[in-house]
Amino acid sequence: MKATFLLIVMTASSQLSAQSAVPELIFSDPLTSAMLVSGQMSKEMPGKGEFTPNGWRSSGPDGMLCIAIDKQWLGGVLEVDISGFDWYRANRSSGEDSKLHFMNMFSDKTGDHHIEQGGDENTALWTLRAGAGKDGKPRYGSTFKLLWSSRGVKRAPCNLYSENQRQNMAPATWVGWNTDSTYTFRIVWNTVTEQLTVWVNGIEFYKVPWKDQVQPLNYIFLGKANDFTSLQGVYFSNMRIYEMVGKKIPAKGSSNWCNKVTGPQKNKL
Repeated sequence: MKATFLLIVMTASSQLSAQSAVPELIFSDPLTSAMLVSGQMSKEMPGKGEFTPNGWRSSGPDGMLCIAIDKQWLGGVLEVDISGFDWYRANRSSGEDSKLHFMNMFSDKTGDHHIEQGGDENTALWTLRAGAGKDGKPRYGSTFKLLWSSRGVKRAPCNLYSENQRQNMAPATWVGWNTDSTYTFRIVWNTVTEQLTVWVNGIEFYKVPWKDQVQPLNYIFLGKANDFTSLQGVYFSNMRIYEMVGKKIPAKGSSNWCNKVTGPQKNKL
């Protein structure tokens, strides 16, 4: 009898655990209009851009869409579809020798990687960067670059800021970019596993550390963030943002977290 009861309890506990691991949808937005959906605080479009039946697109070097999330949480998932992706043309869309921060999340509205522009040692962020080199070819070959920090912007006294790329090579299973295809970008930042993972159409491009986050990623930037220029011409659509069960937001940042860092990261941006 006791063994049967224990088995029932263990089974129920396992089911609850499995259920709690399922991301909870905060909002879904087709990005076909400027109207807010439940779960959004604001939707702003500085610069040139337009909403179309196919989604939102940037139509100028300054084109940017910024969405503020009406929730305080740590650990989540962002999914966005991109279509009309002519890889060569899109990377050149703002000219040669360009850096295009086409998909981003920040914990503050400044949307910038540098402490000089208003971030601090608690800011969290991640950015997917494309662009063209001085020769006009895609800067990162058939892939894109990841920049991220779970805590601290570049040149903050304490920071976990870092950069990574795949030597201009996409994963071996990647078949390439096609203008007739739709690509689902899925970015997961998990405060329990302490990892940030980037997938495109189910193929993993990046998995990097994500530790000591204390500020929620409340701002989404598409096309560009507040620095560099915009990825133009492609359509961003069907945005989904989810909350994952994770560590609770602390009342304030830990006073000794900086002891875990050997010093400010000195990466080129």
